[in-house]
Amino acid sequence: MLKSVREYYLCCSNSQSCTPSIPYVTECRVEPSENGRIYVHPVHGKGELKENLGFARWRAEQFGEEVVLLPNPQGVKSADSYNITRGVQEEYKRGRTASVNAIDRLLRDGAKQADHIILEIDCDITPGKVEHALQGRLKRANIGEVRLKIGNLEAVYTREQIIRDGFKIRPEDFHDVSAFRNGGSALEKGVEPNIVANADAKLAKFFGLSKKTPQEIAIERHAKRDAAKVQQAWNERRIASIEAAVKDGWLPKECLTGLSANHVAQYNH
Repeated sequence: MLKSVREYYLCCSNSQSCTPSIPYVTECRVEPSENGRIYVHPVHGKGELKENLGFARWRAEQFGEEVVLLPNPQGVKSADSYNITRGVQEEYKRGRTASVNAIDRLLRDGAKQADHIILEIDCDITPGKVEHALQGRLKRANIGEVRLKIGNLEAVYTREQIIRDGFKIRPEDFHDVSAFRNGGSALEKGVEPNIVANADAKLAKFFGLSKKTPQEIAIERHAKRDAAKVQQAWNERRIASIEAAVKDGWLPKECLTGLSANHVAQYNH
């Protein structure tokens, strides 16, 4: 086993697009999944196995892809996975700190391991800060593609798109269906049928969007109202309006008939 791992790194030391051989993949165990396929190599780093399995399961079950979690011997810079379906090595990163510098560090480290990066946003950072970090780093690093993961949705951006002036991360960029293109290129607007803007709560929070329609908000607000209190408040406003009109001379004092005695008293002096 160690011989084949060593041979793998000799093969891939100068190329991030090297494809693991069939004998190499057969060393992996197959992780149960409801869709796609997940291979886990026995030398994949134990410290990151749980988190990387989460990424691999998302790729397999959400998009139907075949993913290999690669061996990660100590002291060797390597990608987290090889995506058989799209034919690329990928590095998984999770952003837990809401700052441009934190995202930039993740991208900088990821660039040393693969030129295709999946970056999960798992903090209360704004789209503008992520855009800033992406543009700043990709203008300096040889990263070919970044896939932003928020919840179970993803947006796919090529290096050319990110470094272009006016680059924006938009709600409609995110989708929950396979965005497979040759070499992992980006999803083109309107190609996939299930483009979503704010179908996921995390995505809605990221963009500061409300998932509820105005009608739903109104219905919810109405359901919380106490009818008796609403009627009482309306009566008090009506009485106050009559009293004000009488006091200002717009209505005769007789209009106060029927109002409470303590309200009428102030007009009988």
